[in-house]
Amino acid sequence: MSRWIKLALLALVAAAVAYLVVELRKSRADKAGVETDGNLPGSFDTWPDVPGKQTA
Repeated sequence: MSRWIKLALLALVAAAVAYLVVELRKSRADKAGVETDGNLPGSFDTWPDVPGKQTA
C-alpha cells in the first residue's frame, strides 16, 4: 500500500512538472517563434564574437 502511495505521489509530481514546462514554453512561444526576422533569442547568432588566441 505504501509503495502505491509513493508511486502515485511521484506520478503527480512528474505531471505537475510537465504541466509547468508546457505552460512556460507556451508563454514564451510568441517571443521565440520559428517565423522571426532571422535571429532567435538566445541562439548562437546573437552571441558576441570570441576573440582570437594571441600567439607570441
